[in-house]
Amino acid sequence: MFKGNEVRRVKSLPRSRPGKIHGDADRNLSQFVGSLSEPIAVFDGSERIVLMNGPAENLFGYRQGELRDQKMELL
Repeated sequence: MFKGNEVRRVKSLPRSRPGKIHGDADRNLSQFVGSLSEPIAVFDGSERIVLMNGPAENLFGYRQGELRDQKMELL
């Protein structure tokens, strides 16, 4: 279990273009992350936000999808 504001790299996923995860992995990852109650953000290799779940968007004060393709430094 994560404690505090830890950031952990789970694994690298192949990309078809910046901000887009390959094929079915995109849908599956979005559903999984969206179902979690803990704040989760997923970044690509260019440190751009690929997706965030509702608790993460609420934590940082943004609306759904507003941070997609933005640089991680914005947070």
